Amino acid sequence: MPKLPDNANENSVTGFHATVAYYAAAMDYLVKTGSLDAVKKVKLAGNDAQENEALAKSIAQGIEQKTWYVDPSAWYELKESQPAIMSDGNLLFKSVYTFDYGAESVANGEIKPVKEEERVSTQDCDFRGRYNPTTKSWELNLSYGTKSSGNAAASPAASATGGASDPAATEEQAANPKK
Repeated sequence: MPKLPDNANENSVTGFHATVAYYAAAMDYLVKTGSLDAVKKVKLAGNDAQENEALAKSIAQGIEQKTWYVDPSAWYELKESQPAIMSDGNLLFKSVYTFDYGAESVANGEIKPVKEEERVSTQDCDFRGRYNPTTKSWELNLSYGTKSSGNAAASPAASATGGASDPAATEEQAANPKK
């Protein structure tokens, strides 16, 4: 499980960056294990926490049904080395979210290859951060853009509805997840 850096709770650009980096590692841990333990250490705004819970539930259901991706991974690549300062004083990192389902899936006890053209999806993701001096921590608000490549569901929220945790889902379900 990833370790939250000591400086993640600093009211600084370094603290914001550490929180974003930790969240990225925590999301990779979530898609690999189905565990919310790491992502729960980051305060999330909006529906992000509920979407992560739906993803974890979907992964658990897939495991119960003997249906999962063998080695999925998720990561975020920041577009700039420094965040922008928004008009409301919050910080903004623009990034690209990538979800790789891995080369193989298991469905009903049978190992199947994942089609190369469906294996990796990317989409823009904005990390907006607001420091809370009372809790001495950063609160993240994530905003995912339009999927820019791949045919499978890409965002953590979309993955929870038929993509990442359900290799038996049809291509149509993966390409057009319900929200």
